[in-house]
Amino acid sequence: MNYTFEIFKIGFYLILIVGIIYFLSMFFKKNILNVQSGSHLKVIDKLYMGSNQGLYLVEVNDEILLISQTEKKIDKLDKWDAVDFDFDIEALENNKESKQAQFKEFFLNYLGRNDSDSEE
Repeated sequence: MNYTFEIFKIGFYLILIVGIIYFLSMFFKKNILNVQSGSHLKVIDKLYMGSNQGLYLVEVNDEILLISQTEKKIDKLDKWDAVDFDFDIEALENNKESKQAQFKEFFLNYLGRNDSDSEE
């Protein structure tokens, strides 16, 4: 029995199966996920406050919405026009590392508090 031929055959089938899985994942990623994304709705930022709680900053057409999400319901907290929004959306989207810190700072400023108030 030629073991070298058997090893090459197993390697060929392994590469073939991995290739099929890769191309299927690329196909589903392009076709399935694009159906779920909206052209007029974009999540700018999110802040998780617990396992099933969070705040979302969402851009819908030309408006910015602040949405709270809990286990049982979703509420719209506030709404701004995108042109009147006093926070740099582009900087928020581009700066991935400090997004939560920026959103926290914005939210505390919106509430009229500063960090010294939240530490007490």
